[in-house]
Amino acid sequence: MILAAAACEDIARLKISNGLIIAGWLTGLLYRVTACGAYGIVYWLAGVLVPIFLLFILFCFRMIGAADIKIISVIGGFCGIVYSIRVFIAALFFGGILSVIRCIRFGYLKDRLRYFILYIRNIIRTKTIEAYYVKERDGEDTAIPFSAAIGLGFITVYGGIFG
Repeated sequence: MILAAAACEDIARLKISNGLIIAGWLTGLLYRVTACGAYGIVYWLAGVLVPIFLLFILFCFRMIGAADIKIISVIGGFCGIVYSIRVFIAALFFGGILSVIRCIRFGYLKDRLRYFILYIRNIIRTKTIEAYYVKERDGEDTAIPFSAAIGLGFITVYGGIFG
């Protein structure tokens, strides 16, 4: 339910409310404590924090939004670290598909591929981290609602299709 609500918010506004994230964290904590007792707090905390730390580098490059990282951490709080990593890997696959579809639909696939190659080249050449996506420069048309990809990733991992 939380993932579906996040995807709907993200599709409509390209944002996910912190209230929804907090509700997901608290529900995950309640679930873990109910299932594992006091030790569930440790499982929950690890599941929430490890994805945040692991995915922070992608946020620094502006390749993923903070809310998307928090949604992955909600999954980690409920299901554990390994599960959240599997969901993220599956989400990358679905996010790539959504990106290609969006680029083809709006007619800028070649431009975005060229931009990506130049972006990687520039990082290697200058050895500096630069934001990949800047809303003011790139516009909202180039952004995808990644939480939808996360939801699809969750469904495939949960369904045993991936992982």
